[in-house]
Amino acid sequence: MIQVLKMSSTVGRLVATAGDMDVSGLAAIGYYLRLYAVELILDESRDQRSEEQTQLATKLLNQVEEYKTAVDTSKDEDQGAFTILHDQDKAKTYVLNFTMSLYNEKLKQLKDGNWDASLRRGLWCCLDLFQCMSKLWGMQNELKDRIKYCKIYLRKIAREKPPVPQVDDKELDEMLEKLNTESKEENSPPAFIDESEERGSE
Repeated sequence: MIQVLKMSSTVGRLVATAGDMDVSGLAAIGYYLRLYAVELILDESRDQRSEEQTQLATKLLNQVEEYKTAVDTSKDEDQGAFTILHDQDKAKTYVLNFTMSLYNEKLKQLKDGNWDASLRRGLWCCLDLFQCMSKLWGMQNELKDRIKYCKIYLRKIAREKPPVPQVDDKELDEMLEKLNTESKEENSPPAFIDESEERGSE
């Protein structure tokens, strides 16, 4: 029962984050988050899966198919989005580079001591994206340390800070838009940022 509740919470967060990505010009990342959410739901055995979860998986698959159809139809206008959907190596690089840009920004925020609601939300977003990549592209070994760090930092925030309010939607949109300014889907993903500062602080 606890495992089912944990999965439901994760899926709900993934669906919400995918929607945030859509309105921030990062629909391709939202596409892969929805695929990951569906896989989590379908990983549950039929007798453990609720009817509500099955309906949600169907809804998410429909959204995934609608986006894919729209991208395929307009591939001449947006070749970048088409490539990210059909070339899994480029998709992996695109999602990883975006996630690392966000991750390094949150590490800097941790170091600076600016522990606001956007930090907690950003770390959850990084954790979900790292786990998404591990599931979809078999990157468990490459990402296991970063997944561990996200969990450690989230636990640290939970212990040392009082419960933070829900991050304002406008604030979240601005955070994602800032990261997206140099990573439009038709252009190159953001450059990979080294984690030397993080490793030096361990």
